[in-house]
Amino acid sequence: MDYKYKFSVVIPVYNVEGYLAETLDSVIGQSIGFENNIQIILVNDGSPDDSEKICLEYAKKYPDNILYLKQENKGVSAARNYGMQYVEGKYVNFLDSDDKWTSGSFQAVYDFFEKRRDKIDLVACPQKFFEARDDYHWLFFKYEQGSRIIDVLEKYNYVQMHVTASFVKAVSTPINPNAKDFSTKTTANKKVCDMLGPYVHGSTTIAKLPAALWGLLKINITLSNTTSINTKSIRSIPMLP
Repeated sequence: MDYKYKFSVVIPVYNVEGYLAETLDSVIGQSIGFENNIQIILVNDGSPDDSEKICLEYAKKYPDNILYLKQENKGVSAARNYGMQYVEGKYVNFLDSDDKWTSGSFQAVYDFFEKRRDKIDLVACPQKFFEARDDYHWLFFKYEQGSRIIDVLEKYNYVQMHVTASFVKAVSTPINPNAKDFSTKTTANKKVCDMLGPYVHGSTTIAKLPAALWGLLKINITLSNTTSINTKSIRSIPMLP
């Protein structure tokens, strides 16, 4: 299958006028090359602030890479669902609009995926806080052994990953031919929903992928959770062996 981009990044937008430009710049500045390899899908979820102005400015500057969509306020999951309909990349990330990736992250994820494409459908990355805190997310222990592939049947406690810190294939590859949840014809719409469950559409659970193998890539990411810990998140520097 041919893809227009290597990556599609779906970003729900709501009340983030103070952070959005920084988030977008972190994707635009990726070392893999933005204009040839990355699509950004901005979904304005009825934001009442000036976030729309920022979206329009960036969409005008990069008309071939940035798509701006708008809907009435329906919540982050609905915004992601809406954005998924326009995915044209090989791999998909759902980035929060107050998070950011460091410059080498997409290249590292792409290389990791391409070398193991027939074995995994999802690459998850660790997270590191910045600003109010400067330490790793409490789930960092899952990455302490370095980049590797895990079988979620054996390490079921590794399943819970953060949606903004993960990348999935736009189209899945069967890992277990007998697993009913896999199909070579699965598109991003169903694939991402099944893998990320409530983070995307609020009903399907991660457990729907009983035979899945997930990649753990030791890239530092940071995620922002301003409501609970007053911290803005950033996906940070690759720490590959």
